[in-house]
Amino acid sequence: MTAVAVAVGAQGCAKDPEQDRLWQVTEVYWNSGATPTPPNAMYVVLGEHSFAGDTGCGPVTGALRTAKDGASVTVSRVRTPKEPTCEGAALFYHQEFIRFFTGMLRVERDGNELTLRNETDESIHLVY
Repeated sequence: MTAVAVAVGAQGCAKDPEQDRLWQVTEVYWNSGATPTPPNAMYVVLGEHSFAGDTGCGPVTGALRTAKDGASVTVSRVRTPKEPTCEGAALFYHQEFIRFFTGMLRVERDGNELTLRNETDESIHLVY
């Protein structure tokens, strides 16, 4: 089982409920038409100003900034190893995750579920 960690900044003194939780990526909805279930386990840990983890193909790290209202995050400086440790469908999902997880993402919360959605309405669905 592998992990993807993502950090979302907390505003003010109160801690975001998403922060420091291990979120599992359960579904992906990308314009590529790929099946929504990733072939490898993917996890996301929300933190304060950065993210780190693993897509099932290798580690991913970067920075992010949370909007004051908490409705969006902006992801930047995404880094991955030059050589992913997988091939086939797993590599495809790794590459698509890296492509998706850049720029501004809308944050939608529902209890223990979280959806991150980009400007083209692609999304990833996470649970803890």
